[in-house]
Amino acid sequence: MAVPVQEDELKKSIAVASNSVEKVVTLDTLKEIDEEVQYAIAKHESYLKPRCKESLLLYLCLLASFLNATSSGFDGSLMGSINADPQYKSFKLKETGGATGLVFVL
Repeated sequence: MAVPVQEDELKKSIAVASNSVEKVVTLDTLKEIDEEVQYAIAKHESYLKPRCKESLLLYLCLLASFLNATSSGFDGSLMGSINADPQYKSFKLKETGGATGLVFVL
């Protein structure tokens, strides 16, 4: 069962809809706003000193993540290539197994 809409509310919503004025923003205005935002971001000063405790912790975290990313790529591509190389197979090691895993870990 539908709830009847009161006539006053309907008149108010029609009045609000008819009175709304759309603001037109030009491309030049958007460019000016963008330039102001970029200037504010560039001018922003950081309160983090380069040699404080928090900065050193940040550098340590970034170093750990960098080394993790580089070593993962090194292991995945290089060791997979070496495993398929005929010179590696001349050591009488299988392509899979414990001995190959031990060599990869070393």
